[in-house]
Amino acid sequence: MPTELVVLNRIAAAAAVVLAAGSVLASAPAARPSAKPAAAVRGRFRVPFYDSRNPQRLLSELAGEGAKLEPNGRIRLQSARVFTFDAQGRTNLIVYATNCVFDPARRAAESAEPLRVESGDGRLTLEGRGFLWRQTNNALVISNEVRTLLRRPPPEGPLRIQSRRFEARLDRNEVEYSGEVLAWDKRRTVRCGRLRAARNERGDFERIAAEEAVRVQDAEVGGEVRAERALYLAGETRRIEFAGGAHWADGAREAAADRFLILPEKRELLATGAARIRFPAAPDSLQPGPLPGAPSQETASSAVEAAAEWIRALLPLTNGPLRAFQARTNVTIRLPRRGIRAVARAADYTPEQGLSLRGAPEWQGPGWRLRAETFHLDPQGQSFVAEGPVFLRVDGSVWALPPKEEGKPAVGKKKSPPQWLETRSRRLSYAANVMRFEGPARARYLIAGRVRTVLEADSLFVRYEGRLRSLRAEGNVRIQDEAGASANAGSRELTCGRAEAFFDKTGGLERIVARDRVRARQEEPQSGGGWVTTWFLGERLEARFAPKTRALKEAIGSGGTQVMRGEILALAERVAYDAAAGRFVLDGEPWVWFPDGRLAGARRLIWERDTGRVQGEGRFRLAWRGRSLTNLTVQMPWARGKE
Repeated sequence: MPTELVVLNRIAAAAAVVLAAGSVLASAPAARPSAKPAAAVRGRFRVPFYDSRNPQRLLSELAGEGAKLEPNGRIRLQSARVFTFDAQGRTNLIVYATNCVFDPARRAAESAEPLRVESGDGRLTLEGRGFLWRQTNNALVISNEVRTLLRRPPPEGPLRIQSRRFEARLDRNEVEYSGEVLAWDKRRTVRCGRLRAARNERGDFERIAAEEAVRVQDAEVGGEVRAERALYLAGETRRIEFAGGAHWADGAREAAADRFLILPEKRELLATGAARIRFPAAPDSLQPGPLPGAPSQETASSAVEAAAEWIRALLPLTNGPLRAFQARTNVTIRLPRRGIRAVARAADYTPEQGLSLRGAPEWQGPGWRLRAETFHLDPQGQSFVAEGPVFLRVDGSVWALPPKEEGKPAVGKKKSPPQWLETRSRRLSYAANVMRFEGPARARYLIAGRVRTVLEADSLFVRYEGRLRSLRAEGNVRIQDEAGASANAGSRELTCGRAEAFFDKTGGLERIVARDRVRARQEEPQSGGGWVTTWFLGERLEARFAPKTRALKEAIGSGGTQVMRGEILALAERVAYDAAAGRFVLDGEPWVWFPDGRLAGARRLIWERDTGRVQGEGRFRLAWRGRSLTNLTVQMPWARGKE
């Protein structure tokens, strides 16, 4: 991005010197009466012009050879030179002209021949062909082949300007280059159709305007700006404005808007009106943590695109990431090569502090969507915080499976039905491979649009290390789940104070460990028809599941457990269930109560799931307590009513 248009100021300064020379006959008082008329001059001649307020001060001098008075009253000069002087009497400018005609009636001088202007110190040279000077409005016009050279010491070096036409207006302190204007030095180049500059009372050019297909290139910083109009304003804070379809490109960096405002000293760009900006970023710098993204085709960096009604950017010295950017109103941020897109009302970004989004931000990528009230992502994408209400929807199959290795086919040949994990919470954060949902959190797992699992807790922790590893729920935990992969496999429910779930490499549920006042229920079909419900109550329960069917394989409960299946109730310190063997193993002086009122106890009891038969190990005891289960003084979950 061109950070200085000081070249325009140099252009204006060079033009100002020409203004002073071309206006000498108009701005100076009449020559002293002792000067001879031009018609009486033979050979060399000299006409001085003095300051009317200070008659001793010489302002300029017209000298030449071959003056001739024509019948129409005009004066033709074969050659002419005009000298202008400063307050100390030093030569400012020397103007060289040939075949010049001065018309006293029109108060104008003109020539179709070449014109040359030089500064007294030799730094400035201006050349052209064909000029017209009007005394009435103090205007000097060079009509063809304008060439300007301003010699400057290193490191700036010479500045050159060329155009088809040049005009200076001394009465308004304005100069103008027009017609294929080109100004350049070793650092920057300006092209436009028209270049205007105006001086203040001190002689400084504070306003320079370029119009008509403006193009500014900066070799030092890089890049090019194109617009219909450009305006340079000097002062304590220099600024440059581009309007009319402004567009900037510099390698991987690019911006476009209705208007640009550039503050060179701060290296700041402000784009307004349908603003767009594109800049390089590290591959994962704007990707939220473990959420999946499409593989990038770039090895070292990827592009970030932002669009809004208002964008402010701090530009770097090299073709690298921006030092900072802010965006307001209808903000959209995209990582095209990774398929990631975010929208919000406001965005702020620095490489050191990361990205912040406000105003109902929404992130979306391949297989996921995240909505919140505010969102902050750290610089490397290794942690983020979303505050609520927060909604996260993730493609279960994409998130659970590990990334596909290059050269290997995708896992599985049959296309699986769509799987989604939806989570709602007040706050979501990610750091050190753990996503934390707080306040309270509710998660749903859906397959083909049907809810298969519901999880509620005060806090929810999800560990992701290349794939979904584990899940931890704390505080008022409640899990509802289908008992198997098929629709008629039954259902199960679990409530407790804390629970952990672990997943296999395919994302399937492997085991659950529940603690603190565990209450569990499973409803499943019987082999002979109908349904049977199994209840569990205890302090701890660990359950393992089949990898594909999600059916319960085995479970171990401890801490004053109570188990009821159908109308058979068991009490034990520890219970182990084996689905393949179809039995419960009860330890810790267990008791089993049958529907007919019998009580059986031993050191260990083995309870057959399907037949209801109980075998004992150690001293076996049998008692009779009546035929109703309500006679038992044990507080069971079903006593409060089934759900």
